[in-house]
Amino acid sequence: MLTGLQLGGEFLYNRNNKSELDIWLQKGPWGKKSVNRSLAEERLLLADITTAPQVALQSINNQPIAVLRIPGITARELNDVEFGVSAYWLTNHQRNDWEAWSEPLLYQLNLLSAPDEPLKLGMDIFQHEANAQHGLAIVLRYHPVAGDKAFREKRFETTTLNVQNGKLLPAVSVLKSRTTDAPWLLVNSDFL
Repeated sequence: MLTGLQLGGEFLYNRNNKSELDIWLQKGPWGKKSVNRSLAEERLLLADITTAPQVALQSINNQPIAVLRIPGITARELNDVEFGVSAYWLTNHQRNDWEAWSEPLLYQLNLLSAPDEPLKLGMDIFQHEANAQHGLAIVLRYHPVAGDKAFREKRFETTTLNVQNGKLLPAVSVLKSRTTDAPWLLVNSDFL
């Protein structure tokens, strides 16, 4: 009896909690709810799901680091893909004061991946920054599919730089920063 209830509960849970990939598969040409999109649209939607950038706070060699992972780009392709970054630094948590910080971020980035692996960049977080009330907001601009003209922007934000077991920064739709005037800078191999 209990096994039947457990299986029924798992069935209902799985039926109502679909991942983005599950939804894409259902609405694709082979799914039960096909919406008849073109191959180019299908490819772009799949890339949005599978190559979405991530930002995490983690410790590498006992050093706190903000790690940017961009699965759709390799270090070797970096100069050809127009990958851009814009950043803000939280200077006063109480007053919600953020300052444009694109250029300092760009000069602090280090390449963590091999040339033909998915791109992984690291930014050292110094001890006085991790212990203080500092935060970081990063906006990434990238092409989800190589050769496609479509750009995507993904925003990440944290109001604390304490590293907690590889904590992923949440993607946000709007930054808390009152101004969004930080310059867009292209990341290329010259900076790494």
